Amino acid sequence: MIQPHPFTLAPARAEWTAHPGPAPHPFPVAPATAAPQPTPDAGSPLLIDESAAASLLGLSPRTLRNLRRRGVLKSVTVPGVRVVKYRPADLSAFVESLREGGVA
Repeated sequence: MIQPHPFTLAPARAEWTAHPGPAPHPFPVAPATAAPQPTPDAGSPLLIDESAAASLLGLSPRTLRNLRRRGVLKSVTVPGVRVVKYRPADLSAFVESLREGGVA
């Protein structure tokens, strides 16, 4: 929708006046809110790089890459720099899957 210019020329006089703005809504409307964003714990990062994830799991980075390529371990690729990172929750889920029945 095209908004009127905030200043309009008054027809009866040659001075600028502020536009009154849009009319109020006829009934109260809750403001639009964005989807809640995950908040990290005080000491936990949102994403962990490959070498740190490998050391946390006690695996080599090569094994971690193989698990990622097989689809066993979820990862995040950072756009623009093509760096692979891992979410702590995904690493925890991987460890839980090992406890339950192992990797296929």
